Amino acid sequence: MSAALSLPALAAVIVLVTAACFLTYRFERFLPVFKWVYLGAVIAAISGVVLLVWWANTHDTAGALDVLVMNDEWGTGRGTIYRLSIQALRGYSVKNLIFGVGPEMFQRIMAGYKMGRVDQAHCEYLQTLMTCGIFGLLSQLSVIGIAIFSVLKTWRKNPVIIALLAGLTAYWAQAAISIAQPFTNPIVFAFIGLIGSEYKNYRTIQKTVFLKKGKIK
Repeated sequence: MSAALSLPALAAVIVLVTAACFLTYRFERFLPVFKWVYLGAVIAAISGVVLLVWWANTHDTAGALDVLVMNDEWGTGRGTIYRLSIQALRGYSVKNLIFGVGPEMFQRIMAGYKMGRVDQAHCEYLQTLMTCGIFGLLSQLSVIGIAIFSVLKTWRKNPVIIALLAGLTAYWAQAAISIAQPFTNPIVFAFIGLIGSEYKNYRTIQKTVFLKKGKIK
C-alpha cells in the first residue's frame, strides 16, 4: 500500500461521507440511515488508520507513509515518551495499574528515566492510564461511549446535536496524540453536557408518552 493509493482512498471516503450527509439533509427518508453511516464512517476511519500504521511499520515505505513509522523520533519526540511510558507501566504494581499513581504525577514518573521536564504523555488516554489507572481510563472511555449512545438515540428529535458529536469526535481523535488544553476542555465538557441534557429531555418525553398510553399505572 503506497501513498499514491492511500490518498485516493481518503478522498473516496470523504466524498462518500459528504454525499451521505447531503442525502440525509436533503431527503428525510434517508434519516434512519444516518446513524449507520456515522458508525460506519467512524469504524472505517479507525480501521484505516490502524491498517496504515501497521503497514508502515511492517513494510518498507516511502513518501507520505513515513510519518506513520513509529520510532523514538516520531511526532517530535512522542515516540520516546510513548516507549518510556509503556516501559513504566510494565513496572507498575497491581494497585497502581488499576488505580494509577495520582493525577499530575507523570513528571515524577518520567524523572526516573532522566526526562523530568516532560510532564505530559502527549496522549490523553495514555496519560489517564498512567496517572489514574485502568479504572480512570475506563471511566473516561465510558463518558465517550455514553455521549455517542445519547446522540444516536436522540438525533432525530434535535439534529443539531449531530454537530456536537462531530466536534467531539474530532477532539477525541486528536487526543490520541495530544494533551488536554485548558481552553478546549471546557468546550468539550460543555458539548457533553448539552448532549446529556438533550438525552434527558428525550427520556422525559418517552416516559410521558409511555404513561399516557396507560402502560404504567
